[in-house]
Amino acid sequence: MKMNRRLIALVVAMVMILALPLSVSADEAKVYVLNAEDLTAFAQGEKADYDTVKAGTDNYFTIHFSAKSRVDSSNKTFNKGEADELKITQRINFGGKTKFNDEGILNCVKITTSAAATVKIWWVQGGEGTDEKPLRDVAIYDVDGNILSQAGKADSAKNDPIVSTLQIPAAGTYYIGNTPDQNTYYRIEVTEEAAQAPTEAPTEKPTEKPTEPPKTGDPISMVLGLMAASAMGITVLARKKH
Repeated sequence: MKMNRRLIALVVAMVMILALPLSVSADEAKVYVLNAEDLTAFAQGEKADYDTVKAGTDNYFTIHFSAKSRVDSSNKTFNKGEADELKITQRINFGGKTKFNDEGILNCVKITTSAAATVKIWWVQGGEGTDEKPLRDVAIYDVDGNILSQAGKADSAKNDPIVSTLQIPAAGTYYIGNTPDQNTYYRIEVTEEAAQAPTEAPTEKPTEKPTEPPKTGDPISMVLGLMAASAMGITVLARKKH
């Protein structure tokens, strides 16, 4: 009777183990959104140089304003007539170009990623290029103020609504800003790549053939096999007693 109880307990434990997930999948991609419509509007002069505001999903974004910045109403339709058409009614107008000074940073949006990422920007062209100054663009800067990538919208004109996609190669801190002068921003979306599941380094070929693990696809067969093995053990014990 005592042995039967042990057998039942063993079978129950095996069933519980088989119910557990066999593997853990890699993390999913993470998406963070800054929508200008979610910000509190303010007029030019209400912010000072180097003022910052955290915003967006989980306060992922830090907006660096200047004394000329404002958040105000402006109706724009992006990708008009397409499946991903988007209407936005408020914008971030920095009022000046992105600057990296000894005192701080002006007119841009700071992000810190935990992986490589894709940055999608809904913005409006601030002005045409001239012989003296190239066409205005959006860019991603590193912490030293160097441009890592930019949209390169050479065919755009002033007040054109544009959707640009830029790439961030690795985890780190970056700034989304203007070059060479100001544009206005309506929405920023950052998609961080999913973390990859770690892979084990290959080991040396074993000298003996390893024991094959039980097939997890058929838990009933495993339990029945375990019960049969335990029953044989009971039989052996019974014979020893005689």
